[in-house]
Amino acid sequence: MPDSAAVSTFIPADLRDHFPLDDLLLGLLETSLQGVALYTPVRAASGEIVDFTIDYLNPTAQRMLQQPAQPAGTYLEHFPHTIETGVFAFHCEAFESGEPARMDVNYQGDGLDNYFRLSARRVGRGLLVSFSDTAHHTRTAVELSLRESQARERAALAEAQGQRATLHETFMQAPAMICIFAGPEHVFELANPLYQTLVGNRPLLGRSVREAMPELEGQSIFGRLDEVYRTGETFRANEMLVQARPRQRKPGRA
Repeated sequence: MPDSAAVSTFIPADLRDHFPLDDLLLGLLETSLQGVALYTPVRAASGEIVDFTIDYLNPTAQRMLQQPAQPAGTYLEHFPHTIETGVFAFHCEAFESGEPARMDVNYQGDGLDNYFRLSARRVGRGLLVSFSDTAHHTRTAVELSLRESQARERAALAEAQGQRATLHETFMQAPAMICIFAGPEHVFELANPLYQTLVGNRPLLGRSVREAMPELEGQSIFGRLDEVYRTGETFRANEMLVQARPRQRKPGRA
């Protein structure tokens, strides 16, 4: 790492008196259109980096990240979504390698929703990160297409969840006995109150029909369920005898 004397040689001699190094650094941080962050690694007893302290955010970084210059709390406490997106790993690798690193990421989490370009480099005992976002830039066609696709996916998911909730409520209030099985073992996913009354006060959800209702063994119902699941063909019966009796507890000893 170059020392301050070596860095000062980058500035022409006739300008050094006009632009003192400390003032120049402060001016660059305060006026930079790029976000600049200074982090210090937090290590576990094993030596692995498990978090960072946030030592400084320049004004642009404060605006982008919606944080003060020195936020209370650690990096992961503020930005846990960086684990899922790989940004935290990027910072760790940049620090450990000591080499400049770059990353582009579409970040949607922790109150942020933007495209970021990151550049990171170890400086002394800390990590210097420079980054920009596209909040004030015209988005490319690819970015707009991706955002529209993500918006459609979120809308479809919300609609499906709403429909599922409505259907569940309908089943639970229906004046008929209804249950829903899942998988080849016919595991109970839903049993409405009337169905539960039919079979008695026994646990159903999450259990297979064979486990929950062993008294059906030897009757035709298990075979019917297996056939419907295997073929996908609907089975209807106007009258079908099924003997389902609630299990009776054996009297305990005094």
